[in-house]
Amino acid sequence: MEKRKQMLENEKIQVLLYSLSMPAIIGMLVRAMHNVIDTIFIGQGIGKIAVASMAIILMIQMLGMAVAQTISIGGGSLVSRCFGACKIEDLNDTVGNMFFLTLIATIIISTLGYIYIDPILRFFGASDAMMPYAREYMVVLTLGLGCFFFEIVGTEIIRAEGHANMVMRLMLLASVTNLVLDPFFIFDKLNILGLEINGLGMGMTGAALATILAEGVTCLYILYYFYHNKGVARINLTHIKLKFEKMKEIFAIGISHFLMQAAMITVIFAINWAVKHNSGAYEDDMLAIFSVIVRVYMLILMPLYGVLQGFAPIAGFNYGANNIKRVLKATHEAIKANTYICIAGFILVMGFAEPITALFIKDDLELVKTGALAMRVVIIMTPIVGFQMVVSSLYQAIGKARAAMVLAALRQMILLLPLVLILSKFYGITGLAAAFPISDFIAAIITAIMLYYEVRLLRKEMAAQ
Repeated sequence: MEKRKQMLENEKIQVLLYSLSMPAIIGMLVRAMHNVIDTIFIGQGIGKIAVASMAIILMIQMLGMAVAQTISIGGGSLVSRCFGACKIEDLNDTVGNMFFLTLIATIIISTLGYIYIDPILRFFGASDAMMPYAREYMVVLTLGLGCFFFEIVGTEIIRAEGHANMVMRLMLLASVTNLVLDPFFIFDKLNILGLEINGLGMGMTGAALATILAEGVTCLYILYYFYHNKGVARINLTHIKLKFEKMKEIFAIGISHFLMQAAMITVIFAINWAVKHNSGAYEDDMLAIFSVIVRVYMLILMPLYGVLQGFAPIAGFNYGANNIKRVLKATHEAIKANTYICIAGFILVMGFAEPITALFIKDDLELVKTGALAMRVVIIMTPIVGFQMVVSSLYQAIGKARAAMVLAALRQMILLLPLVLILSKFYGITGLAAAFPISDFIAAIITAIMLYYEVRLLRKEMAAQ
């Protein structure tokens, strides 16, 4: 603990930010790749309608993830504090409650999801053509939801204990396993280094099964971690029971994350709705395009969250220690890092939009060209997105929760959601794509103004010391 304090207090900011961020960046990138890999194989092995159905599945997955992360993030915060206060028995009780809540959530959501598969898929916008593909995937997803939930909660407990590298290895394990299993489960025939191998040819069922089995392998590793006491938590059956006070604390902390995820799902729902009502006979094709765009866009944004995970403890610790100079330096370095990542993503997508789109959609050159054009429009303001996220994280780290919440909601809920609905109504799919850069640009101006005034306040605090 003393070593970590010295590091946050004295280590060179660039080195510190890199060391704290890199495991998280790799982990976030790997998690984003998980969905991308699935969709690429589905596009190549099954077709564009199956890709379109993944836009529906994504929202349902995110909703499930929101529930699991409410438990994991709320409980993870308690685990960190118990660890810091050396209250190990309290920590064990918290972990036991987290696992018990996970079990209850799994049973309820799996049961309801399986019973009401068709109404749920229809509600989220599945067309007649998409329904068979979406249903196949959903059946496996609901039956294997326990692996998905346990992996999220278990990983967060390990992160809360301070083992960031272990979390990165777990995420890599899940993605590599998924990458290996996906083609074997989806395709009838595989050609590997000139050797023709028979696959299982299970299509959408195979894609879902590969994902669940990958999560299952990760769960086994997490169980091994806890069973062999590799971390701080020592759990037995006496800990795995509900304690109302613990449950209340977990949900009180985790609910804000659930609301943020719900906001993101609402935006994706609005995008799908706008596509559905402004594409005419090409509804499924356009939904396939935006399914691809959302996944590519998320792939660019995910490493930025990794930088924020490294930046937040630096800013928070040094603000608490009244070392404003290091807070400002950390903010500057985090903005630089996020901007470089955004520029790299921007150049990559702008230069290779067609090949990227063709990875997901085969044998339809016109649709690939349309998708590439829409993708370029959507990401055109990406270079100015990174700094907005850093400023929001800065406000969070220094205890200005209201400003942090406003900035977190600004791009998606306050600007993007109404722009998607309004512009798509008047300008169709072109307006829908244009909503992204317009909201990014307006949000950047507002964020820059807020950052300017916040830096002035911080410098006044520094001068007064």
